[in-house]
Amino acid sequence: MISPPAHRPPYSLVIILSDKNDRQKSISLKILASGEGDTYKNEMFQISDTMNIGAKIGRLGEKNPAFFYRFKAENKAQNLDFCPLELDQSAGLLYLADGIRGLQNVTCFFEKFNTTDGSVDEMRVELEILRSKCDKPRFDTRHLTVHVREDTPTGSILTTVNATDDSDSPINYRFSQQIDTFAIDQFTGDISLVENLHWHVKNTYHLIVEAFTTGAGSTLLVTVDVEDVNDHAPFIVSQPTVLLPSAYRKGDTVHRVVAIDMDQNPRIAYTIQNYSEPVSSLKIDVDSGEIQILNSQNLPETITVRAEDSEDPTKFDEQKILIKARNFSHWHFFERPKDAIFLEPGTPKDTVVLKMSNIEEVKLQLIPTSQFFELQGAQIVQKSVNLPAGTHRITVVAQKEEELIDWMLLEIHVAPKFQDPPKIASTSCGMVTVEENMELKEFKRIMATGMTNSSRFRFQGSPSLFSIDPITGYISASALDRETAQEHLLVVLLSDSGRNDSCTVRVTVADQNDNAPQFNMDTPDEISINGSSQIGDILWKFAGYDFDIGLNGKLSFDLLEDSSKSLDLVPETGALVVRRFAPTDSWRIKVRVIDHGSPKALESEKDLKILNFRQKASDSKDVEPIEFLRQSYISSIDESLPRGQFVAKLEASGVSGASGITYSIVEGNQDSAFSIDSDGVVRSNLELDKEILDRYNLKVIGIVPGTSPATQISTRIDIRINNLNDNLPSFPISKPRRVAENLKVGSYIATVQAKDIDGLGILQYSLDSPDPHFQVDRFTGVIHLASPLDYESSKEHTIHLKVSDGEFDAKTNLTIFVSDVNDNPPKFSKDFYECHVAYSPGQPFARIEVTDLDSGSKLSYSLASDTSTIFKIAPETGALSMKVLPPVGERYLITVTATDNGIPSFSTSVPVLVVIGEQTPTEKPVFERQEFRFEVLENSKAGLQIGNLSGDTREFLYSIQDPEASRIFHVDQFGRLFVAGPIDRELKSYYEFTVEIENNEMMSQKTQCKCHITVLDENDNSPIFTSSGYSIHLKDTQTTHGQKIGQILARDLDSDENGRVSYRILSGNDLNIVTLNTDSGVIQMNEWTDSQLEEFPNATWQILVEARDHGHPYRSTVGTVTVSLKMSSWSGSAPFFVLPVYEIHVMEDTPIGTMIQRVRASNRLGMENKGLLYSLKEHGGKLSIDVKTGEITLKSHLDWESEPLISMYLSVSDGNGRSAVVPLKIMVEPVDEFAPVFTKSSYTLQIPISTPAGESVGQMQAIDEDGGAHGIVKYSISDRQSTVTIEEDTGIIRLHKSLSSRRNLTIEQITVVAYSSPNKQTKTTVYLEIGPFDVQPTLPKLLLHSKPVQIAAASLILLLALLIIVICVCMCKSRSQKKHPEILKPSEPRRPSQKAPKTIQKQVYSVKTGEIRTLSGDLPHHFPSNSMTSSVSTSSDALRILRASSRSQMDSGIDPDNVSINSSVTDYLVSLGVNANPIPPRIRHNTTYDSLMNEYIYARVEDVLPPGPINLSTPSQHSLLRQPLLTAARRPQIPAPSFEPLTEIFSEIVEMQKAEESNRHRKEYVQVEI
Repeated sequence: MISPPAHRPPYSLVIILSDKNDRQKSISLKILASGEGDTYKNEMFQISDTMNIGAKIGRLGEKNPAFFYRFKAENKAQNLDFCPLELDQSAGLLYLADGIRGLQNVTCFFEKFNTTDGSVDEMRVELEILRSKCDKPRFDTRHLTVHVREDTPTGSILTTVNATDDSDSPINYRFSQQIDTFAIDQFTGDISLVENLHWHVKNTYHLIVEAFTTGAGSTLLVTVDVEDVNDHAPFIVSQPTVLLPSAYRKGDTVHRVVAIDMDQNPRIAYTIQNYSEPVSSLKIDVDSGEIQILNSQNLPETITVRAEDSEDPTKFDEQKILIKARNFSHWHFFERPKDAIFLEPGTPKDTVVLKMSNIEEVKLQLIPTSQFFELQGAQIVQKSVNLPAGTHRITVVAQKEEELIDWMLLEIHVAPKFQDPPKIASTSCGMVTVEENMELKEFKRIMATGMTNSSRFRFQGSPSLFSIDPITGYISASALDRETAQEHLLVVLLSDSGRNDSCTVRVTVADQNDNAPQFNMDTPDEISINGSSQIGDILWKFAGYDFDIGLNGKLSFDLLEDSSKSLDLVPETGALVVRRFAPTDSWRIKVRVIDHGSPKALESEKDLKILNFRQKASDSKDVEPIEFLRQSYISSIDESLPRGQFVAKLEASGVSGASGITYSIVEGNQDSAFSIDSDGVVRSNLELDKEILDRYNLKVIGIVPGTSPATQISTRIDIRINNLNDNLPSFPISKPRRVAENLKVGSYIATVQAKDIDGLGILQYSLDSPDPHFQVDRFTGVIHLASPLDYESSKEHTIHLKVSDGEFDAKTNLTIFVSDVNDNPPKFSKDFYECHVAYSPGQPFARIEVTDLDSGSKLSYSLASDTSTIFKIAPETGALSMKVLPPVGERYLITVTATDNGIPSFSTSVPVLVVIGEQTPTEKPVFERQEFRFEVLENSKAGLQIGNLSGDTREFLYSIQDPEASRIFHVDQFGRLFVAGPIDRELKSYYEFTVEIENNEMMSQKTQCKCHITVLDENDNSPIFTSSGYSIHLKDTQTTHGQKIGQILARDLDSDENGRVSYRILSGNDLNIVTLNTDSGVIQMNEWTDSQLEEFPNATWQILVEARDHGHPYRSTVGTVTVSLKMSSWSGSAPFFVLPVYEIHVMEDTPIGTMIQRVRASNRLGMENKGLLYSLKEHGGKLSIDVKTGEITLKSHLDWESEPLISMYLSVSDGNGRSAVVPLKIMVEPVDEFAPVFTKSSYTLQIPISTPAGESVGQMQAIDEDGGAHGIVKYSISDRQSTVTIEEDTGIIRLHKSLSSRRNLTIEQITVVAYSSPNKQTKTTVYLEIGPFDVQPTLPKLLLHSKPVQIAAASLILLLALLIIVICVCMCKSRSQKKHPEILKPSEPRRPSQKAPKTIQKQVYSVKTGEIRTLSGDLPHHFPSNSMTSSVSTSSDALRILRASSRSQMDSGIDPDNVSINSSVTDYLVSLGVNANPIPPRIRHNTTYDSLMNEYIYARVEDVLPPGPINLSTPSQHSLLRQPLLTAARRPQIPAPSFEPLTEIFSEIVEMQKAEESNRHRKEYVQVEI
C-alpha cells in the first residue's frame, strides 16, 4: 500500500545497500519536486557552514514597488519552523540570521505578493549547506593512556594515534618535544619504544603528540604508565659484623639484616645459610631480618645470611656476617629479661602465677615484697583473694654462690573485676535533619564509652530504610522521601555480655521542592460566562495542591494567556474574575499555578475554554473602561543578576496602545530597585539580593492623557526574589577546648556550628584532614573522641574542620589542649643496678635517677625497711649513702622505691646490688667529640647503621635523652647509631638530641654529647596541585595580549631541586589562546579567536597542564584547567539585527490583534539568545511587541490613504547592558475598500445619425476614493449590444458602427460598469438617443475642440497665476516696511510713562522655550517692568529664525494669523499635558502671593523649566521670562537659564496687572506656567 505524502516536497530519501555481513553503504536523496501540481518557484543557494551571521546570501527577486516578499506559514505547517534566514520584505534580500554549523540542508518557504492585483507566487528556497573543509586534524580524545610493561623490548609499537580531517592532505605526526625513550612514525602515528624502560627510574611519561597538515595542528596527550616487572634481586646494605654484648641472653636481638629491592612493593625473605653445618644458637626473622640468640652455646664465628625475593627465590643476595663475642661473664638463670602474665578478675587465692625450674642452689627473691604475691619454692603464688586491678611490677632476683646473680622483670596485669558497662554518648543521638532524595551512607555515628570487643550495636525492630554497623555504630540509609514519612524514630541498642544501653535518633527529612503543584481534579475544562454575568463576578476559583511544605508548598495563580483581555486572576485566591466584556463567543485561556520554592519554583499549566453567552446589544455604545488588564501581577527574578533584567510588562485596556500612558512606581520600590519605561516594561534597577529583601510589592500608577481631568489607573506587582546559593557558609570564632588525656573514647568534645544566610540546603560537616583522634557528626557538627589521647605524645591537637552547603566550602580550626593526668609510673634507667663501694660512711656513693613522663611530677625516693639500718637515700635526689661501714666483701641487695606525687600516686622499685670492698678500677666513659654530625637519607630502613659514637668496642650504657628522637634512632652498647623508625624529611628534616653515656659499674660517672642528624631529601613526592581542578571564567575584558587570567599552583614537599616545580601545557591549547608561565604558573591571554568556539560550542574546554619537579628522575602530576566563557556577557553574544532596516508590509485591512511579524535578534557567534527583551520606540500605540518572543501585533486600524508609512524604532537588549536599535517601517499596503461612484445617477447621450463610426459620443466619469492602483477606475458595458463601445481606461463611449440605416428617433439603454477590482464595481444606466439631430458645430464647440485654442487658454491661465503671486509678494513687502518689529534688549526696561496702543493681543507662555510671544498682526512692543519681558514679533523672518535655532523647539501649531489670534490655545495646551492657568484680565489689588502660589503650585517641573541644561551661575537672568526673540539682523547670545525666587516673579506679575488696569478696554490674556 502506498500512502500519499503528508506534506509538500522536499522529501528526504535514504537508500541503504547492505550485504550478508551487515556491511552497508547509504546514499541520501532529496526530492525537490513531485511533478505536476508543484506550484513552487524553486531557488537554490549554496552557503558554507562558516558563513558569518548577518551575511547576505541571495535575493528572491528584484526590488519592485508592486511586489513585496514574506515568509509563508507553511514553514510551521511542515515542521520547518527553523529557517536560519531573515528576509528584507521590500528588496527580497535574504540574510543569514542563525548558525548553521552541523546542520543538513534546510528548506524555507516564501511568498511573493503582488500589491496591484493581490496575486501570490509561492517560492521555495533550498539551502545547501556546504561543510567547510578544515585542514586541522582532530583527535577523538584529548588524553590517551597506555600501560606498558617495563620489560617490553625496544622496537615494540606501544600504540597508534589517529587523527582525521576534512581535507585530502596527508596527516603528519610528531612529538612536540624531543624524547629519547620513544619515537613516533611521521606518517602512521605508531609510537614505538626506543630505549629500555625502568620502573624504578621513571614510571610515568607524558608525551605530547602533534598532528598537522599544512596549517595549525592538534595535540594529544599520551600518558605511558610503566608497569613494574619483578626484574631486580634484593641486595643487602647492612653491616657484615655482629658484636655480641657481654650480658646478652636468650631472646636478645643482636643484629638486623637490611636488604633493598628496587621493584615495586618488594617482599624479601631472610634466612641463615650455613652450608657446612646448621646454626642452632641463632635465628633470623624471615620478614624483618632480626637475628636473635637462642642459646649461648656453640655460637659460630661467621654465618651467611640470604635475602631473597619471595616471589622469585632465584633472585637473592647473600652476605657473610662475622660474629664477635666478648668474654661471657654473666650468669643467666632466666631465659628472658622480661615476662608478662595476665590474670582475670576473681582469680582464686593460691593460684600459681609463675613456676620456675632448676632452682637447685639458687636463691630467689621478690623485689619489692608484695602483699599480693609470694614465693613458694620455685613458684610465685597469689596470696590475696581480691587483687587490685592494674599492673603489678615485680623484679625476681636469682642468686647463686653469692657472686652469680640474675634478674627478670615480671609484669602481672590484673583486669578490673567490675568494668563500667558501655554507655552511649547522648550527644551522638538525638535529632538529625537530612535532605530527602539523597543517598545517606554513614551519615551518623553512634559513639559510646567503655566499648569492648564484644560490644555490638543494633536497632530495635527492623527499620527497612536504615542500617547500622554493629561494630562502628555508623548509620546509613537509602534515599528518603519526605512526602512518604517526614520523621523516622530509630531506637539504637548497645549490648555487651548482657549489659545494654539505648538511645533514640529522630531523623527529620527536610523538604525539597521536588513536587510540582497541581490543579484540583475538579478543575473544569470549560468555563461559561452567562447572560447575567457582571463585571467583577467570579467565574471560577482555582485551587491546587502541592505535596511539599512551607514555601515549597505555597501556591500562587497566574493568568498566562487571555486573547480577549477581559479576565483577571487573583494570584492569592485563584479567583477568575470578569474585568471587562469580550465581543467574542469563545476563546481559550492558559492559567498557571506556581509554588514559592527555592532555588527553583515549580509550576503547572492548564488550558481552558471560555464560552461567552452574554450578548452585547447591537446599539450599545458602552465605552471600554481605562484600566490595567490585571489588578495585580506576580513575577519572580533571581538574585545577583545584573541590573536591567525583565520583570513584567503592564498593559491597559480602553486606550490605543500604551505609549500615551505615563507610568510611575509610587509605592514599595525600596532603594529604587525597579524602574518602568514608557512601554510599561518593569526592569530591575540594581543587583538584587534576597538576603536583604526577599519580596517587593510595588504599586504602579498610570496617567492617561487626553482626558479631562487626566485619568489615573493603578495596579500592583508582587515580585519575589528567587534565592540562589551565592553566599559561603561561615564559622564563628572558635574557642580552644581543654580535655584530660584520660578522657574515655566516645566522649563529647565540642560542637561546631556554621551559618549560611542562603539557607538553601543542610550544612554538612567533615574533617578537612584526617585525624584518628576525633569524629565529627556529618549533620550536627558534634565532635567526639575516637581514639585515646596521650599528653606525653601530643600536648595539643588542631582539628581542621570543613563545612559545605553543596557548592561552597568554609574551613576553620579548633584547638584541643590536652591536660596531663598522672598515668605513668616512675621509670628507672635500668632494671637492675650493681655497684662496688669503697667510700666512707655518710658520703654518697651512687645516685639513682628516675624519669617520669608526666609533667610537673615530683619524685621521692625511699629504701626498703630491711636495709634502712645500713643504707640511706636522699628522698629528693636519690643519692645513696651508708650509715655505717660494713665489712669488706659483704653484698647487699637493697630495694630502692621511687614514688611520684600525682593523684593517684604511682611507685616503682628496683633492686640495687651493693658490694662492699675495693672498687674495681674502671675508665670513665668519654666521647671522642662533644658533637657529632651525621646525614641520613630519608626512607632509610630500620636497622641501617648511620654512624658510630664510640671509637672502640667497649660496652657502655648509651641513652638518647629526647623521647621523640629515641623513637627514630637507637644507640647500642657499643655506641653504634642505627635507624630505629621511619624517617621522613617532609615531617622533620633535622634532629638534634643529647646522648648520655654511663658506666655499668659507676653509676655516678656520666658523659653527654650532642648529635646532629640531617635528613637528606629523596625525590619521593610528586607535585600536588592546590586544587583538584582549576576554573577560569573569561570575561570580554580579558582578551588583551599578556593579560593575566588565572594561575595554577602546585606544591612539592621535597626540597631544593626535588621541590622546585615547573609548569607546561600538555593539550587543549591548539589555537594558542593562552600561555603558561613555566615558573609561576600564571596563565596569560595570548590571542583570542572565535574559532575556539566553533570547536567548543558550549564555550567550555579543558586544558591539561603538567607540574613537574627537577629531581632525578623527575616526578610530575597532570592537572586540569577548565576555561569557560560567560556567553551572556561575551562580545560575540551581543544581540544585533541582521537587517539594517525592518520594512514590514501590512495590508490596511489587517484586523487588530494580528501578529504581523516576528522579529529576532542574532549574535556574531550564532548561539541561541536567551533572555532577550524586545521593545518598540515611538510607535504611537499602533503596535505592540511581545518583549520575550519579538512578536509584533497590530493594535490600531491602518489606513493607506491617510498614513501609508509608519516609522518607529525596534530595540533589543539582553539584560547585560547591551542593546541594538534599528529603524522599523510599517509599509501599509492599500486594499480596494471603496467601489467607484459615478458623478451622475444616469446619463443621456444624443447621437446624430450622421455620426461616423468610431466617433466619441460621450464620456463616463466615476470617482474612487481609494488611492494608488485601487483608485484607478475602469469601465465596461455589461449589455450585449453592438451600437457603442467604451474605452476601459478613459470611459469614452464611441460609436461602434454607422447609423445611416436609421431614420427615426430611437432610444437605447445600456448599462455601464465602473470597477476598480472584480469585487468593487458600480453600475449606471446610459440612454442613447439616436436621431436626426443638428450636427452643425457652433463656434464655442469648435474652439473647444481646437488644440491651438486649448494651448492658448492654458498659457493665459498660467500668466494670470504668476501675476497674482507677484501682487501678493509686493503687498507683503509693502506691509512689512510699515511695521518693523524690534527685539528689546534685557537692559532696556520700559518707562512707566510709556503707554501701549489699544490693540488686542494674545500672549502665550511657551512651555518648551520659556518665552512669552505676542501673536498679533499689528501690535507695538510691550515692555513689562522689572525683569519680566514679553517678546513680541509679527515678522515671518523672526519666526523663521526662531525655528532655525540650534535647539529643537516644540511647535505649538499656532501661526500668527487672525485665526490664531481669535482662537484659544488652552485646549491645545491641555492636549499636550500642560496645566493651563490663564491669568484673568483683572486682578484685585489685594491679590497676594499666596493666591498666586495656589494657582501655580501644581505645575509640572517640565512646564516650568526650559529644555536643556540649567546654569545656576547667573541668578539675575530669567530664562523663563526674559528670553527675547531673535531677528535676522541681530542674534545676541541667549543667556544661560537660571532660577529666581517665586516671590520676585509674582511681584513682576502684579506690577504688570496694575499697569494694564489703566487700559481696561484692552483685552489681553497672559498664560504662564511655573
